[in-house]
Amino acid sequence: PVFLEDSEDFGRQRRRHECFVRRSESLRAICFGLDCVLPLRMQLFCQSCQAAFAATTHCPRCGNRLLSPQESFIHAGKVKKPPPDPIPATFMNRLTIGVLVALGLAFGLRELASAAAIQSGVGISEFWSETNTNPQTILVRLIAAFFGGLLAGAGRGRGRGVLIGAATGLIFGTLLTAIDLYAVGRLGDLLAIVLVLIYPIIAAIAGTIGAWVWPANAMLPEVILASSHGSSIAMLATDDAERNRERPTAWFRILAGAILIFLGTMASDPLRIGLAKYSGGWLNTGGHNQAAWIGLEIATIATLLGGLIAAIGTGAGIKHGLFAAILAGVGLVIGSNNRPNGLFPAVEGFLDLFHLEHAPLTTPSVAISVTFGLAVMACLGGWLGGQLCPPLAPRAAWNRKLRRQG
Repeated sequence: PVFLEDSEDFGRQRRRHECFVRRSESLRAICFGLDCVLPLRMQLFCQSCQAAFAATTHCPRCGNRLLSPQESFIHAGKVKKPPPDPIPATFMNRLTIGVLVALGLAFGLRELASAAAIQSGVGISEFWSETNTNPQTILVRLIAAFFGGLLAGAGRGRGRGVLIGAATGLIFGTLLTAIDLYAVGRLGDLLAIVLVLIYPIIAAIAGTIGAWVWPANAMLPEVILASSHGSSIAMLATDDAERNRERPTAWFRILAGAILIFLGTMASDPLRIGLAKYSGGWLNTGGHNQAAWIGLEIATIATLLGGLIAAIGTGAGIKHGLFAAILAGVGLVIGSNNRPNGLFPAVEGFLDLFHLEHAPLTTPSVAISVTFGLAVMACLGGWLGGQLCPPLAPRAAWNRKLRRQG
């Protein structure tokens, strides 16, 4: 612009022009960055040289880009990776930790007691090598079950530690009984199996104590949007949190699935005879010579259905199928004591299929093999049930979706 020095408004026009130039430079700096234009008096900082320079965007010494005071914290140190996400305290994680801690304590305390007995000259270690139903061993295992259930129930919330404690004690006792059967051989009495029922009771009490002494973290209420037209990202985060929440264990469904597996395996021979008798000749089961194979097929179908029933609508099919298989395996071991040869026809077909020795079901190797086979098929059925019948959304979510559609 042209200023007329002889004009009386010369000073006022010059001041307006300088103000306009300063505002234009500031606006360009905000829109296009400091590399385009820089106020003359603004000082920037160099992180490498630890010095401030004015009227430039790069350091005159090292050539690095200068930072404004608001950007100085970006390169204050080395870039570190964000910390990993904490492991979620789900039911299965707590159960695994509780069982492992209980087993470690059981064997560790036994070794410590044996070492103390040897040091003092007491022959307790020799007494332990003969049987696992003596009071010393039971006391050590009860202490281990208590602390395992206590750790599993901590942080669950008051009133919710009894289930995780009972499950910890049940699996802990089942594993110890399987180890005892493997070490001793055929079960001579039912004392070891009766002791399995004591461990869940002790661990359930410990889980209740742990949940009461160490309650769950406080859950703050979520912010409810006043309008239904909220952010789609916030809705996705809510749905993801609902999808990843901890799924409760449906013990009644597990019990129903275990009963179906137990009945299908134990009564496979009467079912085979009934199918051949009441089908009017349509079903030919091959007679008594094929009883073992037909019984194995019936037991397989019953195990798949048992795992599927245990997992319907739970969102944790494999877990429910595994629990149902363990309960059914324990029931089959107990029920085989009344059999003449200690085996069911379905179990005989299983042993023939994998070329295993036809020993009674109370034999450790046979009991473990049969329970493992039941667990594989029940977990497969549980996975199928979880895929076919996933858990439904809460009723409040149904109403919200209906209102959106309407």
